[in-house]
Amino acid sequence: MSMDYREYKDNGVILDSEESNLNDIIGSEFILDYTRVYENDNYAQLGIEMLFLGGSTQYVGSLINDANCKTYGCHQSTTQNSISDLSAYYMYTHSINDSLDIGYGLALGHRSWERILSASQVEVYYWYSVRPRVKLTYKLRALSIAALAEYQYGINPKMSATGFSSDFKLGSANIAKLKIPLKYELNKKVHFFVEYVYEHQIIEKSNVQRLDSDSSKLFLEPDSTANNQYAKIGVVFKF
Repeated sequence: MSMDYREYKDNGVILDSEESNLNDIIGSEFILDYTRVYENDNYAQLGIEMLFLGGSTQYVGSLINDANCKTYGCHQSTTQNSISDLSAYYMYTHSINDSLDIGYGLALGHRSWERILSASQVEVYYWYSVRPRVKLTYKLRALSIAALAEYQYGINPKMSATGFSSDFKLGSANIAKLKIPLKYELNKKVHFFVEYVYEHQIIEKSNVQRLDSDSSKLFLEPDSTANNQYAKIGVVFKF
């Protein structure tokens, strides 16, 4: 996974950023589903998806408690990240002909992102989401290519942070995702695939919280965007 994350002031000026290359954040994804095929070759799927990632990003920003470092770019460091994304989904697919399928479905999910900016500053973003999705698949003999579009609407998004006894309540946390898998059918039981994923995340600023150690200091989580890309390679087993 590669990450391009940015936080902004109210006027749109960038506050800080986190960036990585594809090989900086790696992980695994597991999908298990039950598929029922009907007489007209339409089929339904009920399944679960589990994605786990970890790795580093390069932080560029400033220092809150340093009067000499208040502008973007005056401080750079490395952030350790852990991401988990879990969902349960239902998908129904219409077989238009031997070459073309179109499907639609709904998933319910939970996403968590931990940022360890330093030993004394750890932030965890987390929320549930409702995820409508639609998929188009084109098949050519043993090869198939698909495009799956999904929108994730965040429910009750929050962020916990070191030094605050109460979580920040985020204004929103929504993700638009596009997945493009290319699959090769080795036989009826085993398929190989590569997949490209792009997701655009928007988080709206939070409420204001008081620092536990000094109630006169007020903080909020600012507006942010993230443009994340994934490259996946894997295998499908049917049984």
